[in-house]
Amino acid sequence: SGALIPDGTPAPVEAPMGDHYEPVARPGHRLPHIWLTGKGGRVSTHDLIGGQRFVVLTGPDGAAWRSAAEKLASAHGIAIETDSIGQGGDYQPEGNWDVLSGVDAAGMILVRPDGHVGARSAHAVSDAAATLDSALGAILGRKLGVPAAA
Repeated sequence: SGALIPDGTPAPVEAPMGDHYEPVARPGHRLPHIWLTGKGGRVSTHDLIGGQRFVVLTGPDGAAWRSAAEKLASAHGIAIETDSIGQGGDYQPEGNWDVLSGVDAAGMILVRPDGHVGARSAHAVSDAAATLDSALGAILGRKLGVPAAA
């Protein structure tokens, strides 16, 4: 709790008896499962996360997010893996990832090492590095700073 950046979307309605799970990739929720194919076969979204690293999941047009993640990881010694999901990406979903994820082809989901979504951007932004830097800094509780361009 607290190590997330709200994206302004409403939480799913909770079932009064707790007998219905609404999968959603909203900050604060566990990354939902969906089957994917690519990079060596069939895997679950849960196979892409966990361990001692952050994961940045993008759509196939999310190169700016992936580049930003690589810069921040290198500059600050943070373990961050990137993968793209969607037509032309690293993985193709076997279900409706677009609806489940809440992001378009240029959007991004930042998944914390515990498997919970820490931040999400439904679309591309003008400065992916600054946005991702701000999210990681807030989650980690420390100021990071975007590395200067080489």
